[in-house]
Amino acid sequence: MSALEAPAFAALLANGCPSCGKRYFVARAIATGVMQFLDGEPASAMEWTTSRDDLPARVYRLECSECGATPFQRDDCPTCRAPGGTARALAGRHGIAAPKACPQCGLGDLSLTVEARMHVEYTIGREARRVLDAEPHEPGFHIAKADCADCDGTVVSVPEIRCGVCGRSSLLRRRPS
Repeated sequence: MSALEAPAFAALLANGCPSCGKRYFVARAIATGVMQFLDGEPASAMEWTTSRDDLPARVYRLECSECGATPFQRDDCPTCRAPGGTARALAGRHGIAAPKACPQCGLGDLSLTVEARMHVEYTIGREARRVLDAEPHEPGFHIAKADCADCDGTVVSVPEIRCGVCGRSSLLRRRPS
């Protein structure tokens, strides 16, 4: 299966589980967020930047919280749509390593943009909470870029030659949407 569009995702939540009829779901996704790091270690909670409208395209699995049925699952990368990308994204760390300090000015306080494994709990079709499932040292935590407040911008980022989530080379032909 490929990515879910927002209306199809909303319909799955509204219609309930095809097996038990309950409307309690867990959506597993790889979503974008920002986290503050100090000297290479996390110093804040994740602030999710993926909007509710954009989240369905990042969902790779939807599970019923009551019976465990899976009404939706995909295997392509949630960001570049490469075949088999979800397994690579969940099993590895394809972003950059967390810098201990800004490579330009030496400041240890950095803002990191991250693509991370997470889940969203839905109760009766409504989002209840978002939970980070991968810590910075675990697979599924992909640092896309580091920003320094003193240098006013991005000081290091994932090279554009590959997907920062699944590691797929951009030199390969992109899969049609």
